[in-house]
Amino acid sequence: MTRIYATISGETNRHPQHPDKSERNMTIKKIVYATDLSRRADRAGRRALQLASDHQADLLALSVVEADLQEESLVRLMRGSPEEVARQLVEGTDKALAEHMEKLGVVEGGTVQSRAVLGHGHKTILSEAKAFGADLLVIGAHGHHHLRDIFLGTTAENLVRNTDRPILVVKNEPQGRYRKVLVPVDFSERSRHALELAVSSVADDGTVQVLHVFNTAPLDRIYRTGADDETVRRIHQQAMAETQQDLSAFLAQAEVDLDKVESTIRVGYPPLVIEEAANALNAELLVMGTHGRKHWQDVLLGGVARRVVNQVRCDVLLSRGRA
Repeated sequence: MTRIYATISGETNRHPQHPDKSERNMTIKKIVYATDLSRRADRAGRRALQLASDHQADLLALSVVEADLQEESLVRLMRGSPEEVARQLVEGTDKALAEHMEKLGVVEGGTVQSRAVLGHGHKTILSEAKAFGADLLVIGAHGHHHLRDIFLGTTAENLVRNTDRPILVVKNEPQGRYRKVLVPVDFSERSRHALELAVSSVADDGTVQVLHVFNTAPLDRIYRTGADDETVRRIHQQAMAETQQDLSAFLAQAEVDLDKVESTIRVGYPPLVIEEAANALNAELLVMGTHGRKHWQDVLLGGVARRVVNQVRCDVLLSRGRA
């Protein structure tokens, strides 16, 4: 039975583990770390190595060489045919990538391999990840063109749109396993999968905070129809009570260790509330399902996820999860 340690109006509830409930863990046996070899990508590489060691997983470091070999200036500068230029670019990048991984460290209990390939961004990353059988993709928040092209809005979004594999966007230097993890949920199956990922990612002594944002926009529309304050207040109280019931049922059905889980309901505009909650918690990792219930589909990934991923300071784990 759930014991309530605090009220639900923006505060935190604890959820002790049911003694008969089994825990479903995210299995990570193979990880792909995609890098453009920029300095900003180093922290993603170190996080990938740490995760591979924690899970005794095999790690593939991948760098996609993107070059328009039909561009005459490039071929002329490198003094060769398009095929020869491609070979030189791939060989050079492959060598640089191997040296890069040697500097970053080793995987304890797993293997590390590196590969440079000629291709086209997210399509090539996904193709290589599929061939490798990756359970997780790890990328950096920004690459060489971070001022001109927001990496999170292009590569990460394209990856999420085209794969069911979880994608970890690393922003910070790794400091061991994640200890403070925030999971925004909308009670969908994909949110449940995000919660499972979060619990599997947190340190043994860490905490996962589940956040549901109660969006007041529908109430605002009711108010504008001319409804009196008492009617709006009654509808709000009823909706909050139903939301608490939904949250309790959602957690009761989740096959995770609830000893690590706290929950809270907050009111407001989802992107802003999620960002504020992440900052207040000093979260090290935010885990988000990128498509949820119908009323969120227009904003998740396109609105909520894009804004949150770009604004929060912590690492972000994105997953389309199960439908």
